[in-house]
Amino acid sequence: AQFKSWPRVSDQWVAWVERLYPYFGNQWKSQGLWNLVEMSKVVMSKQSLLFDCILRFWSPASNAFLFSWGPMSPTMYDIYLFTGLSLIGPDSPYFIDDSAAPKLAPPRY
Repeated sequence: AQFKSWPRVSDQWVAWVERLYPYFGNQWKSQGLWNLVEMSKVVMSKQSLLFDCILRFWSPASNAFLFSWGPMSPTMYDIYLFTGLSLIGPDSPYFIDDSAAPKLAPPRY
């Protein structure tokens, strides 16, 4: 009941995307949308127990996960790593594929 809006992938959607690929595939790739289109065709399984566990750490007041070592929230770079979607745009603080752009700090574990 708590996942009523979980994304569903229909066969009609996949067929529609495949039918449009010959016409728009190169444009999707050139605009950095190809990974998003490909992700829209994949069924993502629900990890209900994982969601239940991680939601216990979520703070709607700070929009962050509150852990003993401090708050943590997903960054735009995290979204780029998970989805492959480009961060290039008018609001982008950096260009991922630009060799002249400042380099991002490596993740600290």
